[in-house]
Amino acid sequence: MFAILDAHVREMIQHVEAAIALGGQTLVQFRNVIRAIVEVNAKSPNEQRVLIHDLSFLNEDEQQAIKNLERQLVDIVTDLLVRLDAEGKIVKRTKKIYTMILFGIINFTYTWYDPKGGVGPKEFADLAVELFLNGFAPGNAAKPAVANRREKV
Repeated sequence: MFAILDAHVREMIQHVEAAIALGGQTLVQFRNVIRAIVEVNAKSPNEQRVLIHDLSFLNEDEQQAIKNLERQLVDIVTDLLVRLDAEGKIVKRTKKIYTMILFGIINFTYTWYDPKGGVGPKEFADLAVELFLNGFAPGNAAKPAVANRREKV
């Protein structure tokens, strides 16, 4: 199981790093990274399911190795989010929250998403990026109840 999870997360990191290496503005890099993650998840839903639900069956050293790889992936995405954040919404206390909200949108798709259905992985990734960055109904949405406190990231 360790070999499967290790290969899965390393593949995702490899695709994410390749997406960033394509260059472009931060928004383009962000979109390419989310596409890369969604595409890897779409082609390997069983690995994603095991990663999310069965990591605890590995011994502690193996769990830590996988968590370190996951942290590397999370850090890459967090860095992109911070670079995209022109309004200063991401502060020290919200940095992890925003990042994990995004991963929540794209990582649990194995439970319902069919990449062979009407929306392919690239389109799904673009919908997720649009929703995450701009909201579903921004003109109709109420302002968040959370105060926008300025803190260092």
